[in-house]
Amino acid sequence: MVTRSSNLDFSIEFTHTFKEGEQERVPVRHFVKEVQDWDDNLHSYTIVRENINLELSFNSKLENARCAMDGFDILNDEKLKFDEKNFPYISPGSLTLYKHKAVTEYYPYIPGIYCLTVTIQEEKFFSFIKVISSRLTDDQLQSMRIEVENQLKGLALDVVRKQSVFQGLEELNLDMSLFQQFKTLDHYFGDISTIIADLTKRVRSSLKKEYILQPVEKPSHVDPVSIHYRLKHPESTNYLKTRKNIVDYDLPENRLLKQIINKWISVLVDFIQQIDYNLEKFNGDNEIFSSYTSKGRRKDLLIELDSFRTRATQMKAALNQLRISPWYQEVSDRAALVVTNKMFIDIRYNKIYKIHQHLSFEEVDLSLHPGWSFHWKRTDQLYEIWSFFKVLNIFKAYHFTFGNVPKWLLNGSEEGLKDLMVIPTIPKGASFELQKGDLKLRIVYDREIPKEPSQTDHKQNPIYTTGENNTPDIRIDVYIREIFIGSIIMDSKYRKKHVLMDSKYQLTSYADHVRSPYIYNKKRWERIRPVHRVLVLYPDKWGKTEVEYLDDKSISLVPLTPETDFKEIGKMIQGLVDELVLDAEDAGVILLEE
Repeated sequence: MVTRSSNLDFSIEFTHTFKEGEQERVPVRHFVKEVQDWDDNLHSYTIVRENINLELSFNSKLENARCAMDGFDILNDEKLKFDEKNFPYISPGSLTLYKHKAVTEYYPYIPGIYCLTVTIQEEKFFSFIKVISSRLTDDQLQSMRIEVENQLKGLALDVVRKQSVFQGLEELNLDMSLFQQFKTLDHYFGDISTIIADLTKRVRSSLKKEYILQPVEKPSHVDPVSIHYRLKHPESTNYLKTRKNIVDYDLPENRLLKQIINKWISVLVDFIQQIDYNLEKFNGDNEIFSSYTSKGRRKDLLIELDSFRTRATQMKAALNQLRISPWYQEVSDRAALVVTNKMFIDIRYNKIYKIHQHLSFEEVDLSLHPGWSFHWKRTDQLYEIWSFFKVLNIFKAYHFTFGNVPKWLLNGSEEGLKDLMVIPTIPKGASFELQKGDLKLRIVYDREIPKEPSQTDHKQNPIYTTGENNTPDIRIDVYIREIFIGSIIMDSKYRKKHVLMDSKYQLTSYADHVRSPYIYNKKRWERIRPVHRVLVLYPDKWGKTEVEYLDDKSISLVPLTPETDFKEIGKMIQGLVDELVLDAEDAGVILLEE
């Protein structure tokens, strides 16, 4: 049943206060007495906006009236009281939910649905408040959260592979998951070969009774079934139904064994096909390798490919020996629905099953640290992190590969990610190193630029600034053979386009006031501006992708929005790196293409 607030002994209103002082009042109109009675077709959510100054007003003449809302627990306000279960609420009055740049830090509500509860004389009334994103649609916002989580997990797996069998093979067009399965089979194939040799001669079986009609003059095994048949069919005087014991190989453990062997052969066939594709591309037009891959490295990789193919072919042939065994043909292709205890009793079957489990579940089980929930509560911070990973992905699409493993991702461990279960939050100052031949990028997240030349260093902080603003969201330092050739600065602004230039002093400061004592290894570096261009990244919920260039200020306004096409933006960012390379050539630092 719908209860309108006008019929109640209380009223609730939200007030938005915009930058210019203009206010918008949003009354809560619909309530229900039971949460399950809320029907989206009958009731309207109260809509409020994120990141806009927001105040809640609760009016009632009843002194014991209480108002509670999801999210009160993150506020730090003296007006909040706590009931006997320690749940926060307010008495009639007002409460600030969000205030921009307040001394008391109020956290904006994450876009989503929040339950509001009013208690009047022990009777409860419920309504639902919908917080909407000011710059993104609901689908774009959800897409951004999913992308950040997937990119973090994908990045961690990339690092796992970089630290293990995958090192040095980034230039090849190989499915790394398939390659990892091949390496696992190769590792255990000594044991597998011994087991296969034994199984071709001696496999698990049982005796199965089968009754057939045969002439009475032949030796027969008479049992109650034979007698019952003769009594039921007295006319069958010349034939007798007799029992024969037949060896049965179609057992659950053999069906599972057959599934595993067929799966392994399929993995090896797919892997051999991928190697053949790479070899064919090389023998045809050489497109398999980047122009940054040296001839010596190409030769080594081709020798390695050929050795992989030879080994995979040998393993496939050994497994096929089992497939041509007579008993193998008698095992049905029906899937084994359960793992029978015989798989654990027989040490041969047990070993095969354990290797299969390792092959199927060797990917690291990854989850996000609970600290990420804070970032989910701040759409502006979420957009910064999403933009950072999007830039990383853009360079990966241009065949850059990860260099050194970032220590923050290893949580301070030097031993790699073998046992990684939780991905830590990305700290300020985190960086990733990407490499393509002699060209190296260091992409830095939210790190301060030093204020003095003495605070710089060649690898981590090659630049300093004489300006006030010194913490860009993203910084890309570019090197050729360890020689610093310049930087690209990016700032993520979760704002409308027309207010971006309110920060123009900050942006021009990045372009004009940054210097580097390491640029091109020049002794007279003071007049060289190392920041090639400043990019301002902002979301456009309508999906616009046109980049606006402000050439006089070395600033570009770049719409970067979830669920939009990034190809042109990717070309533009890669083009900026190419321009830095050309400037370096003019200064005598040449990028060699081997």
